[in-house]
Amino acid sequence: MLRTRPRPAIVSAIVGMKHYETAISLLRQMEFFGIRRDVYTFSILLNCFCRLHRSDLGFSLLGKMLKLGIQPNTTTFTTLANGLCVEGKLAEAVLLFDEIVRNGYKPDLITYNTIINGLCKVGYTSGAIRLLRKTEQSGYLPDIVTYSSVIDRLCKDKLVTEALNLFSEMTGKGIPPNVEVTRLSTEMVANNCEPDVVFYSMLVDAICKEGMVSEAHDIVEGMIQQGVDPNTITYSTLMDGYCLQGRTEEARKVLNLMITTGCIPNVCSYYILVNGFCKLKKKDEAIELSHEMSKNGLVPNTVTYNALINGMCQHGHVHEAVELFHIMQNRGIEANIVQCSILIDGLCQVGQLNVARKLFCAVPLKGLHPDVFTYSIMIKGLCKEGLPNEAYELFRTMEVSDCSQDSCSYNTMIKGFFPNVDASRAMKIIHEMVDKGFSADSSTATMLLDLSCRNGGDQSIFELLRRNYEDDQNVNIK
Repeated sequence: MLRTRPRPAIVSAIVGMKHYETAISLLRQMEFFGIRRDVYTFSILLNCFCRLHRSDLGFSLLGKMLKLGIQPNTTTFTTLANGLCVEGKLAEAVLLFDEIVRNGYKPDLITYNTIINGLCKVGYTSGAIRLLRKTEQSGYLPDIVTYSSVIDRLCKDKLVTEALNLFSEMTGKGIPPNVEVTRLSTEMVANNCEPDVVFYSMLVDAICKEGMVSEAHDIVEGMIQQGVDPNTITYSTLMDGYCLQGRTEEARKVLNLMITTGCIPNVCSYYILVNGFCKLKKKDEAIELSHEMSKNGLVPNTVTYNALINGMCQHGHVHEAVELFHIMQNRGIEANIVQCSILIDGLCQVGQLNVARKLFCAVPLKGLHPDVFTYSIMIKGLCKEGLPNEAYELFRTMEVSDCSQDSCSYNTMIKGFFPNVDASRAMKIIHEMVDKGFSADSSTATMLLDLSCRNGGDQSIFELLRRNYEDDQNVNIK
């Protein structure tokens, strides 16, 4: 071992195995062989001393570093602060923190978390919260470690409201709870701080967003065992978690459980499952569920009908979607432009252009205004049926209908001309599109390249593509 002259990477591995005395010995051998130490190797040695609860030797080492002209970094000071906290010398750790700030060093998030955790362990919760806020002011986003330390301390102090507020703040910032946070409910009970349905619902929501639906289900079962009844929000959140994973059968079981426990589903609860069934092409189950809603005195809302109509159209059941659209209107629910656009698209997809055209013309009569999406769908349908001139007229109508063309409508019109062998008109529209600052999508660009190749490498097309993609990192045309 002596002859191999151990490198810092090897020493780091030994430290990782918690063989601190061995690491110290090897680092001293490096010094004996004349291997020059740097801040990295000194920090490793300092960490070993602190792990062995010898922060005093760590400070001696810090003095040696300074004498040798080796400038300590943030990691060096964080390691020392952690060592002091582990030894219960929090006051000294806080003084060290203040000292490094005064001397121009910038603590990082690990440094802040180290001191916050130390403050929480000795019960100085208010100081920990102040430092958490200071962390944010210093430009760092507190992470799960920061919040977990403070929330855990608040629970132990029986400050349930404060713990819940901080937990809500954490999840609101998109920070997912880890296993430590999911154990908060157990700790709250152990400290005679009963978590309520609001806390559980937030926890279920946060965990479902991380894809941990089975764990969220366990939490719901746990809250029932603790005598806390899940509410509509809790059950609906769990159902949504299952549906996002395509597990609609489990979601249906949750709905059934919800009903049997006396918790009444609302329109949102049913919509979640209806939408889930539609995405999996389970049309019959979705329709049956909408009927169940009506039997239970709930009227499907516009969003629910959007999901049903979209699901039917996407899977080829356009005529049934049209029937449902009429049923919806007969029930007094006003149509919206989203539903009309979905139906127009569905009709175009199955070759029912004339019906789609009639519906498009009827949109203003319903008090609605076609948007860019609606126009693009109709333009695409007309081009598909070999009617590029009519599509172009509709495209130009947008300009006088207070509906400005966008990248999508331009690309749709361009792609409509190419298959109909009208490349010259397509090129004019492309120039117009680029001049307006819009970009060709990948399929339009492919068509342009094919046209260039057919024309023997037309440089004007290459130049047009260069202009179009000069700020695009994903395309490199040379």
